[in-house]
Amino acid sequence: MKDEQQIKIRMLFRRLLGMESERERQESDAWLREHPQGRRWLDSMEGGREYLRRREFLGSLDTEQELRSVMRGRREMLRKRRERWIAAASVCLIVGAGVFFFSQERESPSVRESGAPGSFGAVLVASDGSRHDLFASGDTIEVLSEHYIVSDSGGITYTGLPAVEEERLEYNRVVVSRGHEYMLTLQDGTKVWLNSDSELEYPVTFVRGERRVRLSGEAYFEVARDSLSPFTVEVDGGFHVRVLGTCFNVKAYETDSRYETTLVSGCVRVEDTTGLEVTLRPSEQLVLGRDGSHEVREVDTRYYLAWHEGWFYFRNESLRQVLLMVGRWYDVEFECGEGVSVDDRQVTGKVRRFDNLKEILGMLSKVTGVEFKEEGDRIVLYDSK
Repeated sequence: MKDEQQIKIRMLFRRLLGMESERERQESDAWLREHPQGRRWLDSMEGGREYLRRREFLGSLDTEQELRSVMRGRREMLRKRRERWIAAASVCLIVGAGVFFFSQERESPSVRESGAPGSFGAVLVASDGSRHDLFASGDTIEVLSEHYIVSDSGGITYTGLPAVEEERLEYNRVVVSRGHEYMLTLQDGTKVWLNSDSELEYPVTFVRGERRVRLSGEAYFEVARDSLSPFTVEVDGGFHVRVLGTCFNVKAYETDSRYETTLVSGCVRVEDTTGLEVTLRPSEQLVLGRDGSHEVREVDTRYYLAWHEGWFYFRNESLRQVLLMVGRWYDVEFECGEGVSVDDRQVTGKVRRFDNLKEILGMLSKVTGVEFKEEGDRIVLYDSK
C-alpha cells in the first residue's frame, strides 16, 4: 500500500477515535469531499464487527491495533463521549506539582513488536470441558444440542437461544488471560466486557425468573432489563451485585487490596456474607476492603470505565496499583530494586492502552523518578540517579 494511503487511513482512524485536532478535522473533511473512496473507507471502518473484510481492505497496513480498538463496539460510545474527555491530542501525567505533556503525534507500533499492548481474545471452556480459542474470526461452536454460537471480531453472542428449566442448566466459562480483553453477549442480551486476567462463568441459557453469573477479575456490564428476572453477579471476593437492568463496573482482583463496584446508570444492591447490604445510585461507588471495611462515595465514572474504552486513566493512584494494571494488560511482571518504594509515588493522568509499553514506561519514569530496566522476563525498578 502506498505511503499516501497509509497516511490517510491513519487520519481516518484518528477521526473515529476522537483524537484529531480541529485543523486535522478540517483537512480530513476537505479530503473526504474530494475523494469518494475515502468516504467508503470511513463507512467500512465504522461498521465495527466485520474483521476479515477489514483485513482484506487494509491489506498489509500495520495499524491492526487501532483497527481492533475501533471494531470492538467502542466506536459509537467513544464518539458520544469524546467531548467530555480530556483532549486526546496529548497525554498529561501529573505527580505532585509537576505536569508533563507528551505528544502523541507518532507512528503506531506493530502488534508483533516487543512490549506491544494487549489484544482481543480469550478461551471458552464449554460445559463438557472442551476448550475453544476465541482469537480467530468466524468460528462456530455448539453450545446446546442443535444450537450454536459464532465467535467473531465482536466477541461471542448467545442471543436467540431458548430459556430452559433449572435442572437443564449448562455453564460456559470465558477465560481472559493477561495481555488480553474480551466481550460477549449473553442469552438475555446482556453485554459483558472482560478486562485482562479475568473469568466469567455463566449459563448458556438462563432459567426463568433468575439470571446469575460469577466473576473473577474485572468486568463492565450492560444488563438487559427484565423486571421478572433479576441479574446477579457473584464475585470471588465474597459479595454479589443484584440488578434488574443497568450499567456498572465490578473490579475484584485477588491482588487488589479492595473491591470496587461502580454504578453508571440504573440501581444495584450489593450484599456480602457478613450481612452488609448497600444500594447504589448512578455515579456512586462501593469500596469493600479486605479487612471488612466499606465506603460509599460519589465518583466520576469515566475514571473507572476508562479501560473499557481503550484508556488507562489514573487519579492519585499509587505507582504500585498503576503497575498492577499495566502488568495485566501487557502481561509483564515488575520487581522493585533495592530501596525503591512504589506506595508513596502517586500518578494522575490518562494514556492510551494501545501505546507500546516502552512509551508508557518512559512517561512513568519522567514523572515518578523511577527507571525501568528489562532483566530477563521481568522489568526491575530503580531510583533514577
